[in-house]
Amino acid sequence: MAQNGQFAGNLQAFCRLLRASGMPVASGQVRAAFRALTLIDLSRREDVFVALRATLVTDANHLGRFSSVFAKVFEGAELWTLPASEVPPDSSGPVASAPTPVASPGFRPQADAEPASEDDNGAVDGGSSTVERLAHKDFESMSADELRRVTDALRRIELSPPAERGRRYESRSSGDRVDLRQSIRDMRRSNNEFVRLAKKRRRTRQPDVVLLCDVSASMSAYSRLFLHFAHATTARRPGTRTFVFATRLTEISQRLRARNVDEALAGVASGVQDMDGGTRIAESLAAFNRLWLRRLPLHEATVVLLSDGLERDTESDLEFQMARLHRSCRHLIWLNPLLRYAQFKPRAYGIRTMLPHVDTFLPAHSLDSLRELAIAVARGVRGGESVAS
Repeated sequence: MAQNGQFAGNLQAFCRLLRASGMPVASGQVRAAFRALTLIDLSRREDVFVALRATLVTDANHLGRFSSVFAKVFEGAELWTLPASEVPPDSSGPVASAPTPVASPGFRPQADAEPASEDDNGAVDGGSSTVERLAHKDFESMSADELRRVTDALRRIELSPPAERGRRYESRSSGDRVDLRQSIRDMRRSNNEFVRLAKKRRRTRQPDVVLLCDVSASMSAYSRLFLHFAHATTARRPGTRTFVFATRLTEISQRLRARNVDEALAGVASGVQDMDGGTRIAESLAAFNRLWLRRLPLHEATVVLLSDGLERDTESDLEFQMARLHRSCRHLIWLNPLLRYAQFKPRAYGIRTMLPHVDTFLPAHSLDSLRELAIAVARGVRGGESVAS
């Protein structure tokens, strides 16, 4: 990255302002923020906002302060502040004044941004586009036209887990080990003359992504949007496996491979008999663990679970099944739309039981939520290194 030191200095200055406003920001969060910013388009301030919020905010009560500092540092950033309904009551405290940031690839002043243009409907295209103004809005409260716009945007979000280094080696001129066998073969071909030693390095592979989607009645507004997202993810990553559940588990990976999204979702609706029904999370996870744990390479996979966690059966073995799933995968992410409430507390039986067995706990009610998911997947985490807030 060009001007890497200057970029890092700007990030550190921003984090100091957050601390001055009363937000705790650890050095590990700063490193995570730096990595997240290297994975996005730095010319889009809304993406920078989501990346920084996902890595630096660990308490919902600090969302308002974070937005205020961001708005002061990035001129004209009021479009990315939280709606009044989402700002916690105690987040209106004093915020330290922000110095003018030094221009760099990651922190570009508004004057350098490309000018916005208007589309045929009069909506502004650019930093203040209709989609970005809807980025924080709850899916459940959107109109049909707003859902269409947001659906098109979420289909551009990509899940890319960090590549894993395998055990086998491959020949590479930039390798870090001597490839003795290849070197001997090269010498034989050159009549036993001395040749430059061949090098090798470990092969890298892209881990799999497994999606588990709760399609019960209480999740209807969110599961339908998530299935659009799952279809787009399957198109980019054909190895993605997708399962839905309400009272039973159903694999829909093959149906989502249809090129047309409407055709794919129609196939899902016809093939899933319990959609918009009750919720049996423990039974569904038990079926997944029994039928798929050994059939899928989950030890390297990222598993994304979308559910509100409202399990009705308090006598179920939910804790055992969640613990087993957590042990079997590399990174378990739980998306829960109930996190959209600032006053959210894990009081329900299912949520209290499931939460200790996830690596990352995120909301799932808006476009920004799914952008935070993409950042969490790209960041990666070993099982047991919890980053849940």
